[in-house]
This record gives sequence, C-alpha cells and structure tokens, in this order.
Amino acid sequence: MSTQKWFILALLIASGFGYLEWGQDQRAFFFEMEWTVFEKLLSNPSSVIHPLIILPLLGQCFLLWALFKSSNSNWVLKSGIYLLLPLFILVFAISLLRLQIAMVLSGLPFIGLSIMLLRSVRKKNKGAAA
Repeated sequence: MSTQKWFILALLIASGFGYLEWGQDQRAFFFEMEWTVFEKLLSNPSSVIHPLIILPLLGQCFLLWALFKSSNSNWVLKSGIYLLLPLFILVFAISLLRLQIAMVLSGLPFIGLSIMLLRSVRKKNKGAAA
C-alpha cells in the first residue's frame, strides 16, 4: 500500500475520533454519532437531511473510494477532504471559543493530516506538470 493510501486510512480513522461536548452531560465521538445517523437514515430519513450531516458523510464515502480505488484520482480525495473540513474547522473554532481542550485536540489530527495530504497532492501535481 502506498504512502498516500496510509494517509487516507489515517484520515478516515481521525475523522471518526472527532469529539463533541454540548449541554450538561452530552458528549460523543463522531463515529458514535455516525452510527446514530445511519440508524435514523433507515427509520426516518428526513430527520437526518441537513448539510452538516450529509456532506461530511459524503466526504467519508469519497475518502473510502479514494482508499480502495486502484488509480490515483486526486479529485475524489480532494472532494472528500473538502467535504469533511468545514465540520472539523467549525468544531475546532467552537472548542477554542469554549476552551474545550478535548474537542480542540480531537480535531487537530484530522486538520493536520488533511493539510499534509493536500500539500502532498499539490507537490505531485506540480512535479507531473514539470
């Protein structure tokens, strides 16, 4: 497996370990919330139709596609990252405002891996064009 595929796998894992706290005793990791969304998608699809729910899930599907696709299609990878990044940046910004260290730290791996992977893709594109 190539280095890029390992980065994509790490990105998928990091996307599941985003962490949210809200209210008094409400907290969950993204993978727990995704399971709830999939359950509701089967029983009541209209309850989960929202851009902040659907777009990140679509982004994860694109990352899975990029992971298992044999050819190197950068648009699939970039689309997956760009669909997930707004959610993580939003959670990161809110956690900074609320001084929630656990939430800040949970978003850093995904944001850092995304930046590294996008830079890697940009370097490959510049090298191929030269």
